[in-house]
Amino acid sequence: MDKIVHNTKTSLKEESKEYIPIIREFYPNLSKNLLDRISKYCVVYSKGKDKSSIRQAINDWEETFDQELTQ
Repeated sequence: MDKIVHNTKTSLKEESKEYIPIIREFYPNLSKNLLDRISKYCVVYSKGKDKSSIRQAINDWEETFDQELTQ
């Protein structure tokens, strides 16, 4: 199995902080752990930093991990 590698000059944890406020707008009641996982997923898989791209990445996350997020 190949390992997914995120090549940037900053850490994945630092980059994911930009996505957290937008994800919180969509899902204000997520646990910190789940919020962290989704924000890191968005760094790697979101096509942009706009709300629609992040929303699509969250939808992809739900489908990939077969977990419905509650609003």
